[in-house]
Amino acid sequence: MPPKVYFTSVEAPPEGVKSLVERVKILFDKAGFNFNGLVCVKLHFGEPGNTRFLRPIYVKAVVEKIVESGGSPFLTDT
Repeated sequence: MPPKVYFTSVEAPPEGVKSLVERVKILFDKAGFNFNGLVCVKLHFGEPGNTRFLRPIYVKAVVEKIVESGGSPFLTDT
């Protein structure tokens, strides 16, 4: 069975949802994550001049959702 992929457009927000941060949280909930114990959030912290990295505000949203679901998140670099 192929994995499910959850997607939101940056151009056409769902009715009543204003920010991309809200949409990240909605995607997290739709995916049905339920954590227990340590949860690694693997990302690249960026480098000077790099514009292709996950903005901290989105990482914060994911970390908050991990905590809400019972996990203990920690960040690690690639």
